[in-house]
Amino acid sequence: MRQVNPDSKVPGSASAWASSNKANRNTIIICDVEFEGPFFSSDEILPLPGIFCIVCVSNDEIELLEVDESHYLKDCLNSSEHGNNMLFYAENCSGVISAIVHYTSGLSPSERCDMKQALIRNLKSNPSSSHRSIRARI
Repeated sequence: MRQVNPDSKVPGSASAWASSNKANRNTIIICDVEFEGPFFSSDEILPLPGIFCIVCVSNDEIELLEVDESHYLKDCLNSSEHGNNMLFYAENCSGVISAIVHYTSGLSPSERCDMKQALIRNLKSNPSSSHRSIRARI
């Protein structure tokens, strides 16, 4: 994931986020899974395995756009594929595109994939089952 210009909703290579945005980082519960974020720069994400969600952050609402998993979250979110996805999502986002992550260092790749699939199933069956306001568009 590239850095995001705070004056824009489109990922880019502009200045890093001000430290005040780091203070907005929370634990976000989605279907009993704790995510950290939102992260507006991949520099803040550890190169660990985990599940991530691409989200649109607008005021106090987080709109869930994509759920995926990776053995190296930081590298995955820096890839051109996810950069293109974020540019696509930004066209329909009224806020800022960012990521939330759940690190899964203790899980095998198969268990991590199963966890992602279970999360997606739970979201599809009950999109409002979260701690914060999450609208699922999966």
